[in-house]
Amino acid sequence: MFLFAGCLEFDLFDEDKIPTCKNDCTVIKGRFLTDGGATPIPNVTLRLAWSDPCMGCFFGSGYRDIATTTTDNMGNYEFKFASTDHELKYGYYDVSFDYPGQPFYDFGYGNYFGVNVNAKGITTVYNFLLPKMGEIQLKASNPEAIKEDEYLVIQRYFKYANLTEQEWGCNLSAKNESTLTCCAAANQFNYLRVAKKKAGVASVFIDSVYVSDQSTYIYEATF
Repeated sequence: MFLFAGCLEFDLFDEDKIPTCKNDCTVIKGRFLTDGGATPIPNVTLRLAWSDPCMGCFFGSGYRDIATTTTDNMGNYEFKFASTDHELKYGYYDVSFDYPGQPFYDFGYGNYFGVNVNAKGITTVYNFLLPKMGEIQLKASNPEAIKEDEYLVIQRYFKYANLTEQEWGCNLSAKNESTLTCCAAANQFNYLRVAKKKAGVASVFIDSVYVSDQSTYIYEATF
């Protein structure tokens, strides 16, 4: 039954009407890696679903759980399934994951990634770089030199997922504190954005540091 009332959901998917995957299968596959891409992660549980968030639609929202799988010893995963015509026109495929009890970075907004597919028979490769948990300490060497209209701010970020994603956080404002310790990506490069305003001149400098596992990297900036 269709409900024509804004974005109310309806049960679009009768399992008997879902097509069988034959020669026009949709494939989403890839690898889960850590240590900057050098080490595979086995036993990651992945769940594939399709959803239509119904943003501004008149009707047509929906949700379908499709499949669950686990990465093998080389970190490989694969979903092979049949897409419906509605799925290819609306919404997106979403892969959420849980990893075994190891010290991987925990994204506070959720562990997932989205995949857009607009035609049947397409194979999409999505490799996910999942960093291990490291630690970095940011320091300002001379915060007492910062005047009222000046500043020194250090921001840490690192790349993850398909390497186009950046995880930001851990912002040290030297006016408020001289040191700040926070999580970092272990066994890969982390990046530091150092913004400064001194004597009326503003500047931005990008630096990079390699954070080793089981250690705290100390990064110090001078105003």
